[in-house]
Amino acid sequence: MWAVVRCLSRDARGRGITVVCCLVLTLSGCGTTVGNAPPVADQQTSQGTADGLAAGTVGADNAAGHGTTAGSFNAGGGAAGQAGTVLGASGSTAGYGTGNVSGSAGALTSRGVTASTITVGIPLPSDTTAVANGFGIKGAGSVSEQDMVTAVINDVNRTGGVLGRKLAADIHPYSIASYISNPAQTDGEICADFRDDRKVFSVIFNVVDDYLRQCSAAMGSPLIIADGNQAYLPAADYQANGGNFLFGPTAITAERLAHLFVVSLMTRNFAQPWNILSGGPGSTPARLGLIHVDTPDQDAYYADIAKDLAKYGLKFADTFTYDQNADAAVAGTQSAVLKFKAAGITHVFGASAFFMDDAQSQKYYPRYAYLPGLGQLGAQNVPAAEMNGALTVGWAPVIDVAAAQDPGDTPGAKHCRAVMIAAGLSVSNRSDLEAMYSVCDAVYSFRAALDAGRAATVHGLRIGYETLGASFPTALSFSVDLGPNQHAGIDTVRDMAWDSGCGCLKYTSSANRS
Repeated sequence: MWAVVRCLSRDARGRGITVVCCLVLTLSGCGTTVGNAPPVADQQTSQGTADGLAAGTVGADNAAGHGTTAGSFNAGGGAAGQAGTVLGASGSTAGYGTGNVSGSAGALTSRGVTASTITVGIPLPSDTTAVANGFGIKGAGSVSEQDMVTAVINDVNRTGGVLGRKLAADIHPYSIASYISNPAQTDGEICADFRDDRKVFSVIFNVVDDYLRQCSAAMGSPLIIADGNQAYLPAADYQANGGNFLFGPTAITAERLAHLFVVSLMTRNFAQPWNILSGGPGSTPARLGLIHVDTPDQDAYYADIAKDLAKYGLKFADTFTYDQNADAAVAGTQSAVLKFKAAGITHVFGASAFFMDDAQSQKYYPRYAYLPGLGQLGAQNVPAAEMNGALTVGWAPVIDVAAAQDPGDTPGAKHCRAVMIAAGLSVSNRSDLEAMYSVCDAVYSFRAALDAGRAATVHGLRIGYETLGASFPTALSFSVDLGPNQHAGIDTVRDMAWDSGCGCLKYTSSANRS
């Protein structure tokens, strides 16, 4: 399901969830935050994280790189951590206490690590097919994501493992349908499982809700974003908690995407006069409208969009936001369509599949700044007439375009497919391929980072990711570039447009926009 329902909501995103939530909802901004407060105990944990993780960030980035301030993280009665004394390039590694365990000097923690194994936690959906069928989504995949994970884990172990250890995966099954109706509950269950019941070194997941990010950091387990095509987080989020607990090897920061997206649109005359009744060029000057779920991450992303639009003398004439739940997503898009049409909004940002379906029913055909990340799977699940004139950007061919428009293999695609085929899995469906490439990138980059960092510790993982640079052969994207303070690997995009001739999205150039 990492790929199945992306259309649901570019706003409900997460990929395992994104897909379902993305094809239909618009629930969470596809990779934004869940707005519900965590339980009291977890609020205390989050406060401990803020106190303890930030405390050791004063060490100088020199040869010694010692953290000099003791952490005070005290979740559940844990003792205050001792000052970090890790040697190396980074001085931001203070120890801290987790639960009832005191932080030890010079190491963040190595939960989930033994002399023979390194264990990662991976939440996987249990009802992908049922949800896709229920929403009538075309192009949804059918290969088990657990089989995909098993194939990659087996390949890692067959080829030497990680730092001389076997890699193991603890799978947490969850229901997409339940997430859609109550995301906070699902987040809480995942957090509790990996925090209390099954100690994992790291968590690999597509959903990047703020609560899960904080939970992972609080338990001392870095979160690796799988399928970063659905995660537009502010750059500051990657540096939160000392910069040790969030990595998006195929993700792009909100600021970078906002800038490149707006430059791409303006370079291609997106804001030309438009006729909202015929769905083509007209005489009405551009009036921009924006619809999105009301979460901090989405607010920040579209604030960046607004800043870049202002450089071209443009602003949003009308904005519509809604709460993060399924009922609000459905009702909100219906209301927004009526409001935007009445207000003469000619160009729309943030529209989900729901919005486009409702716009078709109202014979309202604005020009869309089509949501990056929805790609061809999203486009084939909305009325073609609504897509006329749509422009967007992308960086993941298997998501962005259909097979006939694919420009060719990305660096790691061939190997990833070979691993899946060797495991007896079909690679014929592009939605399944998206999920496979996402699993490959998350797991193989995790191995590459630990190998580069030469230590099965949180600090070793960070140093490793920062060392990879552009060397990691991504399967999902054209290229990645990781480094110090650059934990989101995507830095360039490629221009895309709707082609009414083929009824599909196409790249409009063979070069990336940087």
